[in-house]
Amino acid sequence: MQNQTMSLNDTMTTMNGVVHPHLFPLPARTGKMVAVLGDLYTFLISTEETNGAFATLEKIIRPQNGPPPHIHHGNDETLYVMEGIFSFLVGDQTVTAETGTYVYVPRGTVHTFTNIGPAAGRLLVTVTPSGFEKYFEAIGTPVHSREEAFAMNEAPDIERLMALAPAFNLEFRM
Repeated sequence: MQNQTMSLNDTMTTMNGVVHPHLFPLPARTGKMVAVLGDLYTFLISTEETNGAFATLEKIIRPQNGPPPHIHHGNDETLYVMEGIFSFLVGDQTVTAETGTYVYVPRGTVHTFTNIGPAAGRLLVTVTPSGFEKYFEAIGTPVHSREEAFAMNEAPDIERLMALAPAFNLEFRM
C-alpha cells in the first residue's frame, strides 16, 4: 500500500490519500474494569481514542445473567460472541448465538441477552457512536479481576440504573 502513515504519536493519519483522525494501532492492553449487574466489563477502546466514533468493551457474563430488556435511542450496538452460548432478543426475534456469532442491534430496537451456557461467556461489544459506555462507568463498581466482579453479591441498585438512563438515551422495558 502506498501513501500509508500510521503512528501512535500522530493525531491525524493519512491512509490511501485520505486523512483520518485518530486512526492508529492500539497496543494490546487491558483497560478499566467495572462490575455491572454482577458481570465484568472491560473497556478496550474508549471514546477519547476514537474521537467519539465508537467504543469497544469486553463483557464477561455469568451463567443465566444479562441485562433487562432495553433500548438505546442514540447508539447502534454490535455484539460478537467470543465464548459461550447466549440467547438474544432483538426486536421481536429471539435467537441463540454461539461462539463466532455477530448480533447487530440498530438504535431504537428493544433488546437483551442472557448467557444460557453452563460457564461464563464472553462478548466483544461495540457501540456507535461512542458515549454510551460511560453509562457502565457511572453504574459500575471498579474491580481488578473477574473473580472480584463475580464475588459481588449485592443486588443491583435499580433506582440508580433508572435515574441515570435518560442521560444516556437509554430506556428500560421491565
